[in-house]
Amino acid sequence: KNEDLTFNHFLAKYSSRCDVPSIIDRLLKTGGKGILLILDGYDEISEDMMKSSFMKKLLSPSSCCLDECDLIVTTRPFACPKVLAGMEHNCVHVEILGFTEEKIHSFIDNYFQRTGGLEMAERLKKKLQILPLVKGMCRLPIVLKIICKVQEYLEDKGLPHTMGGIYSLYIKRQLLHDSHLKIKLTSILEIPEDIFPEFSSLCQISYTFCVIQQLVLSDNDLGKEMLKLAKRGSIYELLFAESAADLDLPIQLFTFVHKTVQEALAAVHIAKQSKLEQQRIWSEQFGRPEMAEVWKFYCNFTKLQNIDVFSLLPTVFSQLPARDDQSDNTQLPARDDQSDNTQLPARDDQSDNTQLPARDGQSDNTQLPARDGQSDNTQLPARDDQSDITQLPARDDQSDNTQLPA
Repeated sequence: KNEDLTFNHFLAKYSSRCDVPSIIDRLLKTGGKGILLILDGYDEISEDMMKSSFMKKLLSPSSCCLDECDLIVTTRPFACPKVLAGMEHNCVHVEILGFTEEKIHSFIDNYFQRTGGLEMAERLKKKLQILPLVKGMCRLPIVLKIICKVQEYLEDKGLPHTMGGIYSLYIKRQLLHDSHLKIKLTSILEIPEDIFPEFSSLCQISYTFCVIQQLVLSDNDLGKEMLKLAKRGSIYELLFAESAADLDLPIQLFTFVHKTVQEALAAVHIAKQSKLEQQRIWSEQFGRPEMAEVWKFYCNFTKLQNIDVFSLLPTVFSQLPARDDQSDNTQLPARDDQSDNTQLPARDDQSDNTQLPARDGQSDNTQLPARDGQSDNTQLPARDDQSDITQLPARDDQSDNTQLPA
């Protein structure tokens, strides 16, 4: 069965260290009793794997597939609903909050202590106090390390206020550090290909495997030129070669520094396409939770100059299911007191004309008629105590001069 093949394939990687057939036989006979399975990074597996019957049975406590087995699943927040739906209600949901403020300060001190930049550490901690969004990102250790590297790269300059700005500087910093060049890189979308010839290919690979939610790559996924760079242990210090000796695999594996780095590079790839191609890509990918972070990076890098966002909204709305009290039509049906026309019918005291009819005290003219105490002139007539002149006459205690007397 496909379920057995999937499980066998997973355990086959450890065939050099254990007796895989006996383990599978024990799992099936005991239902997994006494076994703890850890599925780390559920959000990083492919959509096909998420939808597979094997994964659904593994997560469901009422399934006959390892129903006695203890299971721990880790994932980023956007994939939590899928996990919780599969586990029904027989589970414990724990949210990892990350570093406290005390831990953040300790990490910064330890990072800059080895570089002799304690003054820079204090400067970074003060900046984080006035940048709450950036400070919130520091709860993740790997992101905090990226921010420390960016601050080190900027020296005395101000830290960007957004995640996109920080990752843009981080990628440029990694490129320059890897090449040992002292040149100025302006925009992340204008990296010179003559100096960094494989950067565009790395961005394209990031996008390709980001769409299918694949974080770990093999040498078969990279081109020959990319593999030449990988012999040094990394590709621009953004994609690193991993040892697969313990898995007894005849291939080389590669992983990104972090999932967010892969998503930032994927956004660069999209932003470098033609406007028509960018529109096409987002018409397919916009609204997918797995591409949410890529969209955020893309918005920051491009400032949405190359895409019509409003044209994407109908695509998202069309995917929403109709409510029970609504028809399948995207427009609301007419109410009982309304006709099928999109315009409201005239009220009893209104004519079919779009303009309101004149009231009894009004003429057919669009302007209000003069009242009984007014002439036909649009200006009000002089009152009995006023002359024909438009200015008021001088009062008894005033002269004829328009100015008030001293």
